[in-house]
Amino acid sequence: MSQPDVDVTVQPSGTGCVDCDATGGWWFHLRRCAACGHIGCCDSSLSKHATAHATSSGHPVITSFEPGEDWFFDYRTERMTDGPALAAPDCHPVDQSTPGPASRVPADWEAQLEARHHIRAAASSFPSAPGASTSHSTVPESGIDRRTTR
Repeated sequence: MSQPDVDVTVQPSGTGCVDCDATGGWWFHLRRCAACGHIGCCDSSLSKHATAHATSSGHPVITSFEPGEDWFFDYRTERMTDGPALAAPDCHPVDQSTPGPASRVPADWEAQLEARHHIRAAASSFPSAPGASTSHSTVPESGIDRRTTR
């Protein structure tokens, strides 16, 4: 991991997904950009703002922003990686709901996420066009990976 990919001095951009907060959305889990501190929602969330940020900014390394999780992920290699301690805080407030924020999470949030995963899983079962990438996100048979989703 090169130095531009990680800045140990930059603080998180907030306690929730910056983009979901701006649009009135909600998130499942939170991820932190290791380069600039941007907080975005994970790939199991409806909007996948952490991945969108990595793509648009060129910042390839994220870390979990969930209490009790201590891992880094590099989009370039699509693998977990080691990383240094970043500027505090290293997670959202423990009393903050997951999913969140509580005031915007719909009553059927689990059904919405399950439906999205079933659609994505069905789409990934179709053959790829010649020259297209064949890598797909793996979705557990049970639906939503509640452990370490990007």
